[in-house]
Amino acid sequence: VGMLLALLQNNGEWSSMNIRQALGLKDRSHIHKSFLQTALVAGYIEMALSENQTVVYRNIVSLQKEATYCKHLIWNNGGT
Repeated sequence: VGMLLALLQNNGEWSSMNIRQALGLKDRSHIHKSFLQTALVAGYIEMALSENQTVVYRNIVSLQKEATYCKHLIWNNGGT
């Protein structure tokens, strides 16, 4: 999820296909379950419709929330 947030933080709105390509992932269901759904539920990203009516994802993380999330990742991964 951290990679997803970094990608969206720097580049605005992305479709799930573009996210998969940028992260080098091929499995559509994996990106939705492991990345997008997790970030949506946590409130780190939002889903919206683009001008051409396709679903896009954009980062809505405040710096404080992102820092909290990063600390959570470090704590749960044993500091690595």
